[in-house]
Amino acid sequence: MSDYYCPQCGADLEDQPGFDPYAGYWTCTECGQFLTDPDDSDGSEQFDGVGWFCDNCGAYLNKQPGFSDWFDTWNCTECGHENRISEDEIYDSEEDWRSSKSSSLADDDDDDDDDDDEEDEEDEEDETESYYDSEEYQRRRREEALRKEEELRRKQEARAARERERAEIARQKQEQRKRFWRTITRKKQDAGISSEQCIGMPYQSVVNRLTEREFTNITASGIEDLDVDNLSLEGTVASISINGETAFDSASRFTFGAKIEIIYHLLKRAGSPLSAREARKQDIDDVIWEFTNAGFMNIKRDVLKDLIKGWIVKDGSVEKVTIDGKAAFKRNEKFRINAPIVIQYHTFKKDKK
Repeated sequence: MSDYYCPQCGADLEDQPGFDPYAGYWTCTECGQFLTDPDDSDGSEQFDGVGWFCDNCGAYLNKQPGFSDWFDTWNCTECGHENRISEDEIYDSEEDWRSSKSSSLADDDDDDDDDDDEEDEEDEEDETESYYDSEEYQRRRREEALRKEEELRRKQEARAARERERAEIARQKQEQRKRFWRTITRKKQDAGISSEQCIGMPYQSVVNRLTEREFTNITASGIEDLDVDNLSLEGTVASISINGETAFDSASRFTFGAKIEIIYHLLKRAGSPLSAREARKQDIDDVIWEFTNAGFMNIKRDVLKDLIKGWIVKDGSVEKVTIDGKAAFKRNEKFRINAPIVIQYHTFKKDKK
């Protein structure tokens, strides 16, 4: 089965006479779509998906060492011809290119005439300005020069912003074309890391390693399975699978869109056995027992020595409970088992006699 198809019409490119997957470009004989291999690109091109050819010998410039379409010109490494690189040099077909070249000489002559006219106008302006040497005229000239300088600066900033936007759009299109090309050709990439190496590593490091290999379908989720004694393992990989395979080595090859699932360790959480309102006015020892029995381990008492007789508010009565600084919480609301719990309760100012 062929690995090369036209993304425009779906034609099998290997059935087309003369097709060479290593040439870097091809025009589909079925629909006329011009195709380039996105793996030959680093995504920094000014004109995404455009193939550049030497006007003299027809060599494919994109593959020549050091070539970039950000240059104004490029000397072909095959014949040495200087080729212009600009948006004006992009044509839909070879026929359009030949038609344009036939009229270029006439355009050049017109440009020369325009240059002469501009020089004449400058000479006339200089001659006229020689009559205006007053301070008022010079002041206006300076103000005009500053205005033009500011206008030029704004235009340059706007042009730079447009170029950055166009470069970002081109990069995104390049990434889309690259993913599409890899999908239809079913290209594969080696994992670059084994499943055994992943276990125990920080999960974000594993995600970064796989992202650098250009895998695109990565999910990571935590499992709350750690006791406080194993808190140092939090965030490390518990298991990993690629397309369901849990055992693979660094040389194992997978498609770029392979489903990668990473499970990492998290500290256990427990549900509050009482709401903040339910805990209030209960006995301090009962509330401590409730939270300890639920699995919480970091419980502190905060005593309020404010009782005189204890008729209305009983000795040991809870005033307030905070969990990790939160004073309003619901029954069964989840918190980490090492979350600090402070229970504030009432007792007598002095020992009761």
